[in-house]
Amino acid sequence: MGGAFAGARLTGLTAAQYAEKFRQNELLWLIEHREQPVGFVRAKPVDDLLYIAEIGVARAHQGKGLGRRLLAHMRDYARENEFKGLAGLTWKHVPFNGPYYLRNGFQEWAWDQAGPELRALATSSNEQQLNTIGERMIFGERF
Repeated sequence: MGGAFAGARLTGLTAAQYAEKFRQNELLWLIEHREQPVGFVRAKPVDDLLYIAEIGVARAHQGKGLGRRLLAHMRDYARENEFKGLAGLTWKHVPFNGPYYLRNGFQEWAWDQAGPELRALATSSNEQQLNTIGERMIFGERF
């Protein structure tokens, strides 16, 4: 990672780290093209919500609506499984982060709109490290 991310010493998750996340009750959905994964979303239950931990689409497949399809699938899954909404944490001003979620039906949430588990995630040491790169925000959508 370069630019503003370089100073934060962030790295991608390893296969072992992803496996551990799945053991921690996380969910994963993939979008494939010609039997190759080109997009994914990782989520987990937090408070009464389905928490968007990570979403990504391969650069060659961006701009084709795959991220919106992943979000739509998450909404359907959350409703079918009686979650009260979706939420996440992201950079507020990075175009493919905060503004992306706002364009896709989410709202920026104030601190008191988040439940105790989401607030704990927002104040975790990992989030504190991410805050050194740029302003973070809580986003969500209640059903």
